[in-house]
Amino acid sequence: MRVAIIGAGFSGCFLARQLEKKNIDVTLFEKSRGVGGRMATRYDKDFSINHGCANIIPTRLDFKVFCEELVNKDLLYKQESNHYKSNEMNRLLKYLTQNVKVIKNTLIKKVSYSNGKYMLRDQHYKNYSNFDFLFLTIPSKQIIELDILLEDKVQKKLNNVSFDSIVTLALYGNEVQYLDTITLSSMKHLHKLYIQDSKTLIIHMDRAFSNQYNHLNQEMLKPLVINEIQKVFPPFQIEKYQHFIHLWKYGLTHKAYGEPFIYNKKKHYALCADWLLGDSVEDAYHSVNAFLNAHASHFS
Repeated sequence: MRVAIIGAGFSGCFLARQLEKKNIDVTLFEKSRGVGGRMATRYDKDFSINHGCANIIPTRLDFKVFCEELVNKDLLYKQESNHYKSNEMNRLLKYLTQNVKVIKNTLIKKVSYSNGKYMLRDQHYKNYSNFDFLFLTIPSKQIIELDILLEDKVQKKLNNVSFDSIVTLALYGNEVQYLDTITLSSMKHLHKLYIQDSKTLIIHMDRAFSNQYNHLNQEMLKPLVINEIQKVFPPFQIEKYQHFIHLWKYGLTHKAYGEPFIYNKKKHYALCADWLLGDSVEDAYHSVNAFLNAHASHFS
């Protein structure tokens, strides 16, 4: 069996790992330059910056066991009894896909199904053919933008899924250690302030701010974020720090789909993702496992 997975965030990478362990031929397609999704890590010389998901807090035993396995492999470390972190979060996803064919920088634009086989076409009109099963693990809004024929009832429910954006400013370098993080924590539109280490600080703006400006590019977002910082900390000068801005357009799920997975037995496709249940890594984990447990015989 040949399986195509669109999306190399945690859902896609964990799914690829589980299928690969069953000796299934998996190809993972990712529009970005590497795996990670919201668990991305950006590298700049000696710095590794987790500007998306920075920690994992399990609520169920099976996911906690999974996290402990990653601790044993030095992919996560436990900061508290139920708090898991990594200095390079995307190492986890690289580990999950180490034996999987990953095609990066490839935006799938069209999906066709004929005679029991899937054909995918990318942004350069290159075709990838003869897949027996298709998984979609990307945000619902990106699925809707795909040229793919879905059932009306699925399409309607996908349209009801909604997201909130998160604008992120990463600051790193020696000067970061002198920032007054207590004062920064009083920002009106702050969602989360994440101190990765003494030289790396991640500022996540809240949903209201991020949704309002999610149509802007990075250069246009930067002065708006700086202005918010200077409202509580007037001496702040962005030039002192190495930095970058990132927009997570589908950063948080506002309204979930409400079911752990979507499956079309006749056309051999499924959707597995965090947004089906919520917006956490644990939600993605349970989405994938729920499908594989329910349909294990299909991939045995």
